Amino acid sequence: YNPQEVYAAQQEFSDELLTQFSGKLSIKPQLVRNHNNNQWEVFIQDSASFISLLDDQGELLWTDSLGESITTKIYQVDFYKNRKLQYLFATDSLIHIVDRNGVEIDGYPKSIPDTQISELYLLDYDKSRNYRFLVADPTGNLSMLNKEGEILEGWNPLAINSEISNQVFHVRVRGKDRVFIGLKNGNIE
Repeated sequence: YNPQEVYAAQQEFSDELLTQFSGKLSIKPQLVRNHNNNQWEVFIQDSASFISLLDDQGELLWTDSLGESITTKIYQVDFYKNRKLQYLFATDSLIHIVDRNGVEIDGYPKSIPDTQISELYLLDYDKSRNYRFLVADPTGNLSMLNKEGEILEGWNPLAINSEISNQVFHVRVRGKDRVFIGLKNGNIE
């Protein structure tokens, strides 16, 4: 790290800031954008299942008990299509969407009956923010939900019978949407 090489347009982080937490962090700190000022912030969870947001100076903006450990990637979404970003993630049993003040948005968290969530993928077919959430369980069953949390037809669940890798992507071919799913056994569904 060489602070002399940081461009003026980039946000600088100080390596002298220190933020103490009562427990160990249980997930890797995630850099997230503040939609108000476009600055980087840090979203974390500790071993007591508290989630927190830190500003670019390392100051704690909020903390809240989640009650479970986050098991998936954390995505930023513009759920209301108003240029304000929320945080999408899942625990073993629930899909959460939390606003930048730490409050669950209306209708969330959502559960998928009889499903242990091991992976969550965000899909936005045409960049319209009409999000789809692809949820995998440990055995490879897939459920796809619209952003309101309703399971889509044909995905209740779709049995793949193999563990999913982190390779999930969407393409549109001749007006039809296709989701390609990489499996840990090397196959693509």
